[in-house]
Amino acid sequence: MLEVLEVLNGKQLHLEHLEHLEHVDHLCVTLLPPFAVPPIRFPCRALAARAGRASLGGEREVAMAALMVARLAGDALGPRALEVALREERAAAAKAWLASIAVPARARPALGRALDATARDAAAIATALEELAKVAGAWLDDLSVTELRAITAAPLVISR
Repeated sequence: MLEVLEVLNGKQLHLEHLEHLEHVDHLCVTLLPPFAVPPIRFPCRALAARAGRASLGGEREVAMAALMVARLAGDALGPRALEVALREERAAAAKAWLASIAVPARARPALGRALDATARDAAAIATALEELAKVAGAWLDDLSVTELRAITAAPLVISR
């Protein structure tokens, strides 16, 4: 532990200290002053990266739509879930947005069902996300599909 603190203080950095760097995230948070804002962790990094790196066309639109579904589903689960009326309104707006982008015909029904499910209960969301992960797997990478499946496996913790 002392070695990691020395690395953080900039005194030294040797190869033997690299094995301890997995603990640096935790130490940085605990070493912040009491008035400092903790770092915000974006819950859908792989989906956002996929949407940003994908070429124009089906890949990018599916990734953007999956990111939208993931964000809405994340806000529908857990102890900080939004109320149903707000989730219904958000799902309707997202479906209107989905109709305006060029999503491949094979992916559109699964995306629409997933958006609708975000206004319902956790079981409906889990079923819709599993279906979406299977269908959208043709356009998404493995990390993105894993993020979709992880939303209902362990509800995301989002700092607000």
